[in-house]
Amino acid sequence: MQLPFGEWLPDQPDHLKKGANVATNVYYAQNSYKRFPSLVNYSSNTCVKDSRGAGSFRDNSNTVYNFVATKDTIYKLTSGTFTDVGTGGTLLSNSYATFTITVTDYANIATDSTLVLTKNDGTTVTFTCQGAGAGTPATDKFFHNESNDTTADNIYTCINAHADFVVANPAANVVTIREVAHKAGLLKLKSSDTTRLAVTSEGITVCESAASISGTLTEDELWVINKRTVNGTTKRFVEVFADFDFDETASTSFKFLDSHLSYSGSATTSLTGLSHLEGERVSILGDGATHADKTVSSGAITLDRSVTTACVGLPYNSVLQSMRLEGGAAEGTSQGKTKRISKVVLRLFETVGVKVGPSLTKLETIPFRTTTSLLSTPVDTLLAGDKEIEFDGDFESDGFIVIKQDQPLPCSILAIYPTLVTADG
Repeated sequence: MQLPFGEWLPDQPDHLKKGANVATNVYYAQNSYKRFPSLVNYSSNTCVKDSRGAGSFRDNSNTVYNFVATKDTIYKLTSGTFTDVGTGGTLLSNSYATFTITVTDYANIATDSTLVLTKNDGTTVTFTCQGAGAGTPATDKFFHNESNDTTADNIYTCINAHADFVVANPAANVVTIREVAHKAGLLKLKSSDTTRLAVTSEGITVCESAASISGTLTEDELWVINKRTVNGTTKRFVEVFADFDFDETASTSFKFLDSHLSYSGSATTSLTGLSHLEGERVSILGDGATHADKTVSSGAITLDRSVTTACVGLPYNSVLQSMRLEGGAAEGTSQGKTKRISKVVLRLFETVGVKVGPSLTKLETIPFRTTTSLLSTPVDTLLAGDKEIEFDGDFESDGFIVIKQDQPLPCSILAIYPTLVTADG
């Protein structure tokens, strides 16, 4: 039995739907899905605040001009740098923290009011108001006293003492916080008193504008303006999608990282020029092999091994979830009946580094290396064919199959062939 992926139809009811429920960071190909390409960082300085739109234009000599506009002026992108070409406008920037806490009406903050910080890995840290005392409060506690500004200073001292967070010296009554090791994932802050301890959390990357221009003979170029929170600061980048080259088999040419930069040169363990990702946890593909994540500091990272080629950028996950499995049964349909998938055969095309399982919280890594493969070198050959996997599924009625690629490596799924048993009665 072949289990096909249908068209992504999230607005359709589950019953008798001929489409997929989940399709993340992929695009639809004939009878399958392919992994979405990554974004390549292009601008050397960040885009302007509150951009109202962007446009790309080509003159009679085929020279392309890219512009971004605000309510005050227009900026021109030339050789990767924004230049103000309007009348009296200036390059604007407005930074705010990954977390912010604004203190008001300090005297009425109740004892045991809480600030719960959820880190990017999902774990939480709670900070509690100990009352209107003085001196040194208990660990992870703060006093409210004297004024809004002083209370903000007390919160600063409390949170800054925690190893997982860095807090800027408060500007008046506003406390600004970032996580020490910020990986992929959103940082959230919840207050039990949203009036006197108002908070903001990190937002997801926002695409504010997109423009398509003529590119090569086989593919146009798609340019976007993305707003991200990097190292606690709002930044905007002009980025272009990497080429959709899904026949690429040279591991040193893979570009499956967002806002990435590439290196090619003499052997080195130090990669610089990453100031646009300052403070961020980045993924690395070095000489075609995955490398441990690193945090950008002073615009640079230090690798564990020397490389001659590298791609460094923000990681993203590509996820596929099948529809509820219909394999038939002795008494008609298998829908709504208890079933168990014991084995899955994935038909792949030039793929390496994939996980599969019944849910996102229960995935098994598919081995592609052999016992003779060096861990510091890329997998010798991308798999184009069938891969049989023992499936760690339970007895359930859904029968979902989830496939995830979370490494900067290619993944193309052509078909899934599950082995399952359905219980009647």
